[in-house]
Amino acid sequence: STPSFSFGIIGDPQYCDADDGSNYAKTVIRRYRQSFDILKEAVSVFESHGTHCNVVLGDTIDGKAKSLGKHYECIQDIKSVTGDNCHYVLGNHDYYNFNRSELKELLIPASHQDICSADQLYYSFTPTLGHRFIILDGYDHSIIGASTEQIALASDHLVREKNHNYRAGSNDWFVGIPLEHYRYVPYNGGLGDDQLAWLERTLDESREAQELCYIFCHQPIHAKASREANLLWNAEAVLNLLHRESNCHVVAFFSGHDHDGGYTCDTMGIHHLVPPAPLECDVGEVAYGVFDVHGDHMHLHWSGKLPPLCVGREGSEVVNELDVDMERLQSTENQVSVHRGSDTAPFLAVSTPCIWPAKLKFRIQK
Repeated sequence: STPSFSFGIIGDPQYCDADDGSNYAKTVIRRYRQSFDILKEAVSVFESHGTHCNVVLGDTIDGKAKSLGKHYECIQDIKSVTGDNCHYVLGNHDYYNFNRSELKELLIPASHQDICSADQLYYSFTPTLGHRFIILDGYDHSIIGASTEQIALASDHLVREKNHNYRAGSNDWFVGIPLEHYRYVPYNGGLGDDQLAWLERTLDESREAQELCYIFCHQPIHAKASREANLLWNAEAVLNLLHRESNCHVVAFFSGHDHDGGYTCDTMGIHHLVPPAPLECDVGEVAYGVFDVHGDHMHLHWSGKLPPLCVGREGSEVVNELDVDMERLQSTENQVSVHRGSDTAPFLAVSTPCIWPAKLKFRIQK
């Protein structure tokens, strides 16, 4: 059937006009120029599909672009490809390259320049009647992207309090600290009180308007969709807000930041999807997708690298899409249906009970 609307989605491109490099631990190759090629291919597919809009989930260019003096050149390369139909979630590497005023001018769409400011780099819009996209700024409280010096100092104090390695000046941030404190590192951040209050108001208004909500933030908020070291500082506060009974119109929370990607469906039926980053795709591999939103389900047409998937409700173990134990999943009480399909076209359908009659099921097709 014809979808109500479609949108494209892609994880961290982290492009830089530079030779291949690696992550900080020297364990993963980062292919900066290939990532740009993947983005170009993705945009071409989005255009062919006729998407209403597209979303880049943060880290549009890599932090090394600034040290090479190429950050303005690289961001213009990106924008020349993505066009006016794209929305950019702000990630830590975006803040490494530009200050908040520059990010507003460069990455906030022209249609939202008047309602945003250097202090408010978050907004919402309706791609079509009955649906609302909410673009959050996960760094308005952070060390690297704070909107005021006072907030930056408070953020630094928070990380020092939670992470004794950072406090001691060590770069081995994760040694000997509890797993729940892994998120307290300088490359993460959180939502401030003003943004949380705005999010609450926006959710209330969208419910009254009978809209379904889709939320986008660079950092994930659910530990079953991401590694702990990539979570938003106040992930639980955001998740608790989304889990209020009045907010059962929230369909999905999309994030980047964790380059491996991940997926889970939480206890309230909200889908948490972190697409793998194009930056760390193997040679010739891609990672992007198109969502078709129908009246009773979302259908994700996915190209390339899949994330590890936590199938079903909280408590389900993480499984890989191609190594699904069919018998185990079909006997589960989580009401999850999985269909392997052929080797060339694996199909994963994750169907969860609807809390709200209009809430959408989630299907992935590669």
